[in-house]
Amino acid sequence: MKKVSADQGLFVSWDGFNAKMPAEEREQFFTIRLWDSGKLIKAILDNYEAILPEIQAGLPLKRIWVLVQDAAEWFEECEPDPIELTASSDPAELDIEF
Repeated sequence: MKKVSADQGLFVSWDGFNAKMPAEEREQFFTIRLWDSGKLIKAILDNYEAILPEIQAGLPLKRIWVLVQDAAEWFEECEPDPIELTASSDPAELDIEF
């Protein structure tokens, strides 16, 4: 950091860092951060709406919603039991709570 006269730095590497860099990051916790490709993509997706429109134009993304496979099981568990109707005409005899 001293070589470039900066107080803080963000180092981004698509391929990761050598074994020395995580130790260096711990030693200089308040001055440097290391981001691999996963952290970079997460930061972009988490903050996309706040990014300047000029930058968004260079990185056009569209949010989509996809149902995850496990969600189908969740819906099955949440489905209410059907009400069993009887031939009784007296509503007090039906087991329905309001």
